[in-house]
Amino acid sequence: MPAQQKYEPDNMGVHLETGYCPYPVGCDTYRSCVHNCLYCYERFAHNQHLRKAKSPVPRDYAAAFRSIHDDPWVRYYVLEKRLPVNIGLLSDPFPPREARDKITHRFLSLLYKAGITWRLQTKAPDRIPVDVLEMMAENGSLLVVSFSSLDDGPASVLEPGAPSPSSRLEAMRKAKSMGVVVQLKLAPYIFGMEYDYSVFADACDGVAIEFLRYSALWRNQMDIRFWRTVLQDESITSPREAEIRYFSCVRTDDMPWWDENNNWVVISPYKVRQILLGERAKADQYNLKLGFCVADQAIHSIDLTSSPVCCPGNLPYDDLALVPQWHYDQWAGYRPPLWNRLDSNVLMPRLVMANAPMCRPWVWDVRDGEDRFGVLSL
Repeated sequence: MPAQQKYEPDNMGVHLETGYCPYPVGCDTYRSCVHNCLYCYERFAHNQHLRKAKSPVPRDYAAAFRSIHDDPWVRYYVLEKRLPVNIGLLSDPFPPREARDKITHRFLSLLYKAGITWRLQTKAPDRIPVDVLEMMAENGSLLVVSFSSLDDGPASVLEPGAPSPSSRLEAMRKAKSMGVVVQLKLAPYIFGMEYDYSVFADACDGVAIEFLRYSALWRNQMDIRFWRTVLQDESITSPREAEIRYFSCVRTDDMPWWDENNNWVVISPYKVRQILLGERAKADQYNLKLGFCVADQAIHSIDLTSSPVCCPGNLPYDDLALVPQWHYDQWAGYRPPLWNRLDSNVLMPRLVMANAPMCRPWVWDVRDGEDRFGVLSL
């Protein structure tokens, strides 16, 4: 199996995302994004994909399709393992100009004719043409619609360029009525925000949760309106103060503020677990499958999921590995110190996710008769 590839948007193609997602192949059909979400980690990331274009620029969808056959590893995952292609990694596949350019539409048509399914992530499901929804319903592809807030008011601040949550939910209901498998993704899930599952229970088949990806290095780049909105306090002027207030519910006083290797703010898996327990109870109430993005501290709560992967739906899970083969090759025999202190249901190969975007998992250690936090050395 190949070593993990870094996603490089400047090279058009279908890219392996083996270090981040159980859907190991993905691409974008556009470069840059119109939503201008205040929380978007890609706005601050090293490759600065979204900053390189002021408005969405179509990409070579034909080259992306050819890579399925030309790249041996992409061919292995897509044609041999029959895993869905992940579309909409860093840019929304349905910007307003898609109505004219039809780049995403053409790419999906090629996949459909080749018998290849896909996972389509968007904040603009109302822009998806009916014939695309019909193709998705027929071949079992998954529609993922992301939200930070279900309320049109806060969302208009957090996601100023995106369609309103109410319009997204209406489009999801339409897609679901056509037989499309629909997932609602709380991304980012905002600590302290109440998510009423009754609002969307009839619009989706499952729910996925992904926490805010935040590095202490981004403190002075984060728009202060983000903190004022999520903390519901218009008087906030200090990013540092806001940061501390936001993460206080998932931290303890004895924890270091960030991981020295990547500056992601460190949070407690045990406090996170309590939050996810509450979300699981709400999902169960409405018979919705629940999954967690394991690229963060949710790896400690994998036993709480009601779906074998982070994006629940009716995909062929027997054929879709819980983790890509690369994970097994790297970590199959790994057992961390303090194994007995971890929840017994933790899926160990998922520990590779600790090196992906959030922070390393912290667990209780016992030395000299005292409990303390210790980081897993991967």
